[in-house]
Amino acid sequence: MEHSVQNEQMELIVQRLHKLQHDLGEEIAGLRDMLAEVGTDREQFDTSERSDALQQRNMAKANIMLSERRLRQVEVALRRINEGDEDFGYCRSCDAEIPFARLSVRPESPLCLNCQQQQEVR
Repeated sequence: MEHSVQNEQMELIVQRLHKLQHDLGEEIAGLRDMLAEVGTDREQFDTSERSDALQQRNMAKANIMLSERRLRQVEVALRRINEGDEDFGYCRSCDAEIPFARLSVRPESPLCLNCQQQQEVR
């Protein structure tokens, strides 16, 4: 398969992936710190504050899970590029080429927009 993504564009995708990797790592660390703080102060809260703290804790856990999942996708994309995987940039579901516009926004995406939307509907 011959890519329409040019070398310059691939360099931009790799840069974006590295930035995402860094930013997501910091985000996860910050969320874990916040989670630890909420957990240690729990005994000092009254009932309504405890409820708010529990909600914050649950939201932080959910955000950590989402960020960790995206970080894994970023790391897989970087590994595929570093290993010279010629299928990087092609949809894992329908084998269509993923346009540069999509890869510049979600460089870790293994799916084209149509397949991603179909998967989200399921």
